[in-house]
Amino acid sequence: MPENVKEQINSINMKSKTGLYDTHPSDKDRIKKSNKINSAGIFKSNIPAAKLFNNLNILLTQETMRHYRIKYGLTLKKEQLISTEQLIERENKIHKVLKESENFFYNIFTIYFPLPKINHVNLKEGSDSNLCIEEIKKLRKTLTNEKNEIIILNNRLTKIYERLDKYWGAKILLEAGFKINAENFGIRKGTENLSTINPKYKKEQNNLLSNNSIRMKYSEIIYKRLFLNLQYLYSKKDTVNSQVSEYRKQIESFLPIINSIFEIRSESFKLNDGYIQLFLLLNNYTNDEKNQIFINNILTCSKNLLNLMATIYNKLKIKYPFEHTEKNILISDFIMPHIPSSSDYAAEVLEASKLMLDLMNELYFRILGDISIICNQIESELLFC
Repeated sequence: MPENVKEQINSINMKSKTGLYDTHPSDKDRIKKSNKINSAGIFKSNIPAAKLFNNLNILLTQETMRHYRIKYGLTLKKEQLISTEQLIERENKIHKVLKESENFFYNIFTIYFPLPKINHVNLKEGSDSNLCIEEIKKLRKTLTNEKNEIIILNNRLTKIYERLDKYWGAKILLEAGFKINAENFGIRKGTENLSTINPKYKKEQNNLLSNNSIRMKYSEIIYKRLFLNLQYLYSKKDTVNSQVSEYRKQIESFLPIINSIFEIRSESFKLNDGYIQLFLLLNNYTNDEKNQIFINNILTCSKNLLNLMATIYNKLKIKYPFEHTEKNILISDFIMPHIPSSSDYAAEVLEASKLMLDLMNELYFRILGDISIICNQIESELLFC
């Protein structure tokens, strides 16, 4: 194990505390007790602790399935479990794909500002391939020259979104009757009220609109470059070419998803806002809470969030495009493996909404990454060889 990882583990262990109802002492307390006793020990060995168990792999498989059944209500089959090695390999592949996406799409598109719809009918065979090549060259040059400006724009947008989330959170807490820490929300002490927060929130919304107009300019260039790449791909007459056929097959599996994500962009944005709202409300809730209005706010927010999730779920009943342990799984089931039984269970709804947002983002960027790989391959091998 690398030394820096050991240091991180030790640092975490030294901060742990034993709670009143914990069944075992914390690692910190155990180490402290052990050092105090200063015993030489009874038995020493370098044999892995795994050897203490008979059939450890069987035990781990059973406990993993039990965990998913108890915590998430999921009844899994053994074949659906993924080994650690497979998981690491998958994560490494996703990381590589995301890097490809950055290089082609310049981080312009997200599930909240998605790639515009692509009409498969317009990707007709017989397009003027020479015209495509020349136009792609011009667009590549434009994007290369503007790369630094795009990076600056993305950094600016990231900060705007951070401030929007912050002021949105402040609004939620203030409207629910809570006091907020001025320092946490970047405002002067003594101005922790809606009359201060609302104008700041409005200002950031206007900032987002003005920067999105610049973003739109670059998104149109990138979209055009993408579309021309796909047109070129479909202009290839040699459909026997396995590489061309495989690229087309991949693109045709991605397009319905790309188009659906575009259609639900408003719901995705609301889902993110709803998640923040419910998270803050629950985070400030105590078991002895007597404020019924506050409790009703939580239940209303949870209900709205569950309805949004149901809308997204129903609109993404499309075949999952990547390898999965459960064959023919739909995207709807991938992003929402467990449907909360009721909006009354707000914590369960919160957890499910966070998982849905994470998996939607992961899926979307993975698709963009694979499209980037295809387009980069087209441009490097077919256009500029």
